[in-house]
Amino acid sequence: MFVFQLGLADVTKLDYIEWISKHPGQVVLTISQVLYTRQVNQTFDLPSTDIDETLIQTRDRMIETINRVCALVFTQIEHTKLLTVEALLTLQVHWRDIFEMLIKQHVKQLKLGFF
Repeated sequence: MFVFQLGLADVTKLDYIEWISKHPGQVVLTISQVLYTRQVNQTFDLPSTDIDETLIQTRDRMIETINRVCALVFTQIEHTKLLTVEALLTLQVHWRDIFEMLIKQHVKQLKLGFF
């Protein structure tokens, strides 16, 4: 548990790429999913009159992050870190695609529930 707490604390202090390099794969993947969920919630919690523009801005920031993480594939990193980066990129591309769908369908709010 301590490793996850350290990773969560570091993600706000370090550059994202540096943070990825510093922490174990499971920490990177789990905390990145937490950050994505926060990003989605913050996007829909904003008192914006133009949610489409907010979604586009969030998607554009995701693309910038994907490009930065993708650059790691072409660096000299250890094999286990490369596997983490590949898994992270897979998640990030799916997240970007979700935002593309939200933009295309002009979704204004998320209604979550199981029943």
